[in-house]
Amino acid sequence: MDGVVVSVKRVSDIISEMTTDGKEQRSGIEQINQAIMQMDDVTLQNATLAGEAEAAAQSMQQQSANLSQVGSVFRLTGAAPYRAHDPVARLLL
Repeated sequence: MDGVVVSVKRVSDIISEMTTDGKEQRSGIEQINQAIMQMDDVTLQNATLAGEAEAAAQSMQQQSANLSQVGSVFRLTGAAPYRAHDPVARLLL
């Protein structure tokens, strides 16, 4: 009879450990899910920022082209005309 009581107590302890382990695993999985959702949010934010940066770069490129075109009408007396593709002229700015 003592053996049965000891065995039942042992099974009860094992079930209790399994319950505790299951709760810990559930908590760990919930933390992983939260981390994944945060990474998803950051990824979406980065994609949005990349799109905005691309649009800003295109706008700046267009504005630069417009400014270059507007500035091309001005000439300095005795000076060679500025050429945007000339690397030496770029250094002089």
